[in-house]
Amino acid sequence: MQDHQPTHRPPDGYLTKAQLAKHLGVCRRTINNLMAIGLPHLRFNPRLVRFAWPDVNRWIQENYRSRRIGPGSRPVRSATP
Repeated sequence: MQDHQPTHRPPDGYLTKAQLAKHLGVCRRTINNLMAIGLPHLRFNPRLVRFAWPDVNRWIQENYRSRRIGPGSRPVRSATP
């Protein structure tokens, strides 16, 4: 019998920009844009940047709210009648 690992688990340790982009499902340019507006990161030199997942996850939760999409979600109402 195979031991099944969860397909989506938090990354361990520090992540590179490419690893973080892959984990979030975005491109590296998006990570650059998020860094410019406050995404927590460690910059050792211009080419060596690392991200701690717990800090990134907390920042995303505090700065972005998610909307449910799909069955059971409420329709978005326009501000104008």
